[in-house]
Amino acid sequence: MVDGGQGDAGPLSLGQLLRSETVFAFWSVVPNQHLVEAVTCAGYGGIVIDAQHGLHDFASIERLVPSIVSCGAGALVRLPLGDLALGARALDVGCAAVIVPMVNTPDEAKAAVAAMKYPPMGARSFGPLRGLAYSGLERTDYVHRANHITTLFAMIETEPALRNLEAIAAVEGIDGLFVGPNDLAVSLTRGHGADPAHPLVTQAVEKVRLQCVRHGKIAAIYANTPELARDYAGRGYRLVAMGNEMSFAAAGAAAALSGARGAASN
Repeated sequence: MVDGGQGDAGPLSLGQLLRSETVFAFWSVVPNQHLVEAVTCAGYGGIVIDAQHGLHDFASIERLVPSIVSCGAGALVRLPLGDLALGARALDVGCAAVIVPMVNTPDEAKAAVAAMKYPPMGARSFGPLRGLAYSGLERTDYVHRANHITTLFAMIETEPALRNLEAIAAVEGIDGLFVGPNDLAVSLTRGHGADPAHPLVTQAVEKVRLQCVRHGKIAAIYANTPELARDYAGRGYRLVAMGNEMSFAAAGAAAALSGARGAASN
């Protein structure tokens, strides 16, 4: 959860923003500072640094956070599968939020809380290198408020996660549920497809949103297309992430080439 008030500065204000409006985030897979700066300054409210399927590691997270913050956005990190320790380190260097993939049970959600939240809620070790400076808080105040001004998302992307959805949503310290529609499509169709617009996925997307409303969590999701992003925002999703450097570059390059060939043929 995120509280308001003085001291919610830098990337730590992201959670507060998510409570009041939809934030569109860019999904980064390439550890290139110049690309991330260019994308962030285009107006995205957040940048998701993907350390699971993307090419990011702790070094690139540490390097990119200042660039993201300087453009007025929040830095989020999607962890590698099973690497909760990286989440705490990402918060230490100033990330606003952590996204934990493949959370299928309430016990897995509780383990994420233990790693990312300070006592008494969790067991995060104290060492906020940049997080403290970005927060604008004194050391003791940071300890008291860090659990509220950083955001922890549990990814819902499998059939077992849907079966345990209400129990996962009820875990204290889980601030939001993040739908992974591509993995969800693979899981719900038993590997027959990865279509995020599949009716089973659409139903699951609404089910997750309703649980977020019921439990006071932030509804978040990845969108494969701008059209899906607009649809998810209209449904009430507060964080909508989309794109990546490779897909955007390929689409832009194809559009430019098509335009050039069209002009050359005239």
